[in-house]
Amino acid sequence: MTVDGADYQVGANIWGSTYTMTGGPGGPDAVVATAERVARKHWTVTADGRSYRFRRASMWSSEQLLVEGDQTLGSVRRLSWWRGGAEAELPGLSLPVQLFVVAVVLSMWEKQQNAAAGGGGG
Repeated sequence: MTVDGADYQVGANIWGSTYTMTGGPGGPDAVVATAERVARKHWTVTADGRSYRFRRASMWSSEQLLVEGDQTLGSVRRLSWWRGGAEAELPGLSLPVQLFVVAVVLSMWEKQQNAAAGGGGG
């Protein structure tokens, strides 16, 4: 993806539990952000010298909340189960990191949807 003229790449480990964004003004090998423990109830993104905590809104919701202590600072929520898409409000995160978080969440939702579709065999 290209943001403000800088190229970024997003990759994941084989299990999809860790994602890394590289590139940007620091060059193609510069680590911009890392997401760890993705698809768990609580997961983190490290970027811009900070650690951001995320958690699932509830066991029945796919919405992911950006939290600090007990306070909700932002979220990423699904627009529609049928049409896909997401809406994000992630104050305090740079634009590349916001896009990274949305990409990670979309990937998480896709994996969960594929697992649910595959689990109903017969």
